[in-house]
Amino acid sequence: MISAAKLQSEVRRRVNRFNTDYAKELSITKIDSLLNEAYEIWLENRLALFETNSALRRDLYPLEEKNKRFLFKKYSDDAVYIPIPDNCLQITRRYCEAEKLCGNKVLKRKLTLMAVQTDDLSDALKSPYIKPSFEWEETLYDEAGNNLIVYTNQEFTVNKVYIDYVRKPKRIQSPSLTKDKKYID
Repeated sequence: MISAAKLQSEVRRRVNRFNTDYAKELSITKIDSLLNEAYEIWLENRLALFETNSALRRDLYPLEEKNKRFLFKKYSDDAVYIPIPDNCLQITRRYCEAEKLCGNKVLKRKLTLMAVQTDDLSDALKSPYIKPSFEWEETLYDEAGNNLIVYTNQEFTVNKVYIDYVRKPKRIQSPSLTKDKKYID
């Protein structure tokens, strides 16, 4: 990682090349704000191609969280939910571990979570082609508020829910460069 002080110095140096008077007007907080805005644009462009370009994906490795298990709560008789972490910028993969009682045996499987739009949910839960299926190792999910809801149709029991996601980066801040060694963003 590049330090905030180095970024501040580079911005001032480059701005001074074009206009020496303008750099005197740039405060530390303004430069931090510009740097954060540029970082957000860069990140947004990387995320757009995250799944299609492995070279760009490597840029985001430091922000990736893999196989994070979350405690779930009962949502309804046929669904559970997990809260999506506050630091989650984009979810890249979702799956759950489930079990089903078949005779005297308990079968365990990993199920892929397939997205369903809220307005299609009722039809999807009834459809023989896309409803949650332990045998096909797929189930449905929807996002509501800051929660991920996993549907089971009461055909199996979800034991664990996992997600892979890209974390929100920490904001660039350099209050140590200010006169008072602090600032309010």
